[in-house]
Amino acid sequence: MSFPYWEHEDPEGFHEQVRQAVTIVAQETGYEAYDPQTQDAFDGTFADEEGREATRVLSGEVVDEGGPSPAGGRAARRGDPRQDPAFLRRRGMLYLVIGVLLTLYGLWRLMGAGGTGWITVVVLAIGVLDLLGGLMMLSLARTSAERDEADRGSGQQ
Repeated sequence: MSFPYWEHEDPEGFHEQVRQAVTIVAQETGYEAYDPQTQDAFDGTFADEEGREATRVLSGEVVDEGGPSPAGGRAARRGDPRQDPAFLRRRGMLYLVIGVLLTLYGLWRLMGAGGTGWITVVVLAIGVLDLLGGLMMLSLARTSAERDEADRGSGQQ
């Protein structure tokens, strides 16, 4: 179970609701609740600020030490270079090329060479999955580029 714990008007009331929900789920399932922030069993305590900091690091958001910014004192920055649109485009194109080659080879084996064995099916499946992965990477690159453009546009106003 996970709960968004930021921006609640009554944090203590929210914490109590979470405690009750965790207790009910633990009783109904028989599982012990685990808290990944403390890496131990959930004991009913909350460390919201550590969780917020972990969320900021994972999302690539970095607190701007140089002073206030238009984003409320924080400057959004990519924490993971794999989110770079150029990287995603290159990786997507690589997946597409590999997918096309494997799919064509698998189809050639299936149609021309008469290979209907399991290796042909595996090659075809990997080729199709690479094609889908490449399309997904290109879509992510486009979305990431649009988000970057929107961020730059809102930062200039």
